[in-house]
Amino acid sequence: MYGPTCLVAVASVLILADPLRHVLQDLHVWKANMYVHGCPDRALQLPERACSVPQDCGMHDCGEGYYSVNPGEDCFTCWADGMCSEGAETFRCLSGIGWFVTVICTYVGFAIFFVGVLWNSKLIPKIVRKWKLLRLKMTSQ
Repeated sequence: MYGPTCLVAVASVLILADPLRHVLQDLHVWKANMYVHGCPDRALQLPERACSVPQDCGMHDCGEGYYSVNPGEDCFTCWADGMCSEGAETFRCLSGIGWFVTVICTYVGFAIFFVGVLWNSKLIPKIVRKWKLLRLKMTSQ
């Protein structure tokens, strides 16, 4: 009787795990890194720029050592390879915690949510019933 409600409640917690993680990291409560430190897969500034100091990547200070060419544009910093690039925040650079919270919790949560909604709406039995009626009409003609 309460199966769909329980599924949607569990799905809500799973879907909200990543936004909650963001908030907890911003409040300095969550210390686990979402990304592998020093991951080589970074988005380079286009057109590519060589650099020796972060300020070579742009004139606008974005904070924390990142700079952009104009305010409101993507921010870059100078990495050890001498190129301006963004932080390593790509799927390829996610740590184990990152994969679990960002990918697994979110997508499993949406799948469970979908099942809970279908179960509550009794959509599958309705479709089966309509299909049987349609087939019965087609065979009687």
